[in-house]
Amino acid sequence: GGVYLPPGDYPWYPLTDSLPVLSISGIAVHPDGVDDVYILTGDGDAQWWGRGTQPSIGILHSTDGGASWDTTALKYRLSQTQAGYKLAMHPGSPDTMFAACTDALYRTRDGWNDPTFPFMTTPIDTTCFDFEFKPGSPDTMYAACAGELRRSYDSGSFFSDITGNLKQFNITPYSDIGRMAIAVTPD
Repeated sequence: GGVYLPPGDYPWYPLTDSLPVLSISGIAVHPDGVDDVYILTGDGDAQWWGRGTQPSIGILHSTDGGASWDTTALKYRLSQTQAGYKLAMHPGSPDTMFAACTDALYRTRDGWNDPTFPFMTTPIDTTCFDFEFKPGSPDTMYAACAGELRRSYDSGSFFSDITGNLKQFNITPYSDIGRMAIAVTPD
């Protein structure tokens, strides 16, 4: 696990070996500069492969291309055993980012200096596996959280439950269905 950089041809160079965790579940690079990098630590997917959840220490930020890492306002202690699933920047506003974690879907509008928690209308302890922005209309986004599908028309300020007829397949908020992933089309 970890973040690697190819300095030229080979070999690849590890950028996160000095961190207390090696599992990385998301990387976001600011479009204004390749040195401005965010990583979401921890690997929630590991539990589905029988390896247990790889714990997170939160989101880390580098302003020097990964040579050094600083903590952000979204941080965990290893003893909390939280993990991450996905990290992404809003396509129209890169300082607005989202992180899908084992305890919530987080959002920041200032590069993780002060994350808003929780912003979904679900309980605080709701696992969020995945989220996607609608192509061509990124203020509309979808989230897959603890057996529910949710939609927002306002960049994540409010989400409504759109699970609908999926409930006939026994997909309920706390069913043991495992990992959920979604994809979104422009239509």
